[in-house]
Amino acid sequence: MINQFPRKKIYICTFQRPLEDGEIVAREEVGNLGLDERLVDYSEDAWERESRGKVSSEIASAVSVKLDPCCVIVNCGLTGYKNLIGQFKRARENKQTDGLERVHGLSTEILPITNDERVIFEQRDARVTDHGVGFYDIPTAGQSAQMYVETARKDYPGLVNNEFDLFGLAKYNLIRHLGVEIGEIGEDLAFVGFSRGFEVSIDSQFNGFCSLNLESGEIERRTLGNESHRLVYGMEDILGVFDSIGKTTGLKEDVHGNVPGITKMDERFRMVDNCLGTLLSVLWHKHNESYGPAKQILEGKGYEIQEVHLKMNEVLNLDTLN
Repeated sequence: MINQFPRKKIYICTFQRPLEDGEIVAREEVGNLGLDERLVDYSEDAWERESRGKVSSEIASAVSVKLDPCCVIVNCGLTGYKNLIGQFKRARENKQTDGLERVHGLSTEILPITNDERVIFEQRDARVTDHGVGFYDIPTAGQSAQMYVETARKDYPGLVNNEFDLFGLAKYNLIRHLGVEIGEIGEDLAFVGFSRGFEVSIDSQFNGFCSLNLESGEIERRTLGNESHRLVYGMEDILGVFDSIGKTTGLKEDVHGNVPGITKMDERFRMVDNCLGTLLSVLWHKHNESYGPAKQILEGKGYEIQEVHLKMNEVLNLDTLN
């Protein structure tokens, strides 16, 4: 099926309750992903042109999700990171998706909530990525890549078991992106759903939240140097942040009076689609009264929010979310 890219469509699945360690598991099921040669060839050529000499790390990639009586099971395969980034670049170049985009990755994004009930967003920087530059995101997102597993094993023995360790990798992303220590990550870390958006991401993402045993000011102090790209909001400000999407003026200031930046693409405030999925699922669980208004705000801005519901013992093929 051929569809325009980018487009404002986001699939969101919110679990009935937050899932703790052991209640959602990822596992290797299919070995190497069987990708279309057209995507593989494009990805190889793009990597050779733009990343020659660099290693394309092996990544886990979700294939399907099953709601089992004991847990949620994420069945995965393996592929190279170059295929993940290649499918985005191919869609951007062709200005469409055509069904070859079967690399979902095993990305996690945890919304950390500080002791003072604040959250942090970060603007994507062209020096780091060319994927959604200028859009704001939660600065804890990360792919399940072998290179990160190896680094985590070296720096934090016992934290990450393998590429399918959702909780270990989520904690490692909190540590490496926010400068927190293991003991400062709350025991309430849980996954609340997954999303797949087509304005920026294309790949799928597993979303959650956790508390942090420190205040937002301490995170800001530890990550000094990123302050021009980061915004700090109270949880009660999320609806105002959503209302700012697509605007050029009258943007919701953060707790320090900082005004959000805009994208060079259209000079408007934007947020990454899968990040919006994370925020909606977290609101459903922690501030349920705000979920409906948040969804309505996004729909009023032209987003198609497609809610996905898992059924007991049925397998949801992620490729069908297109």
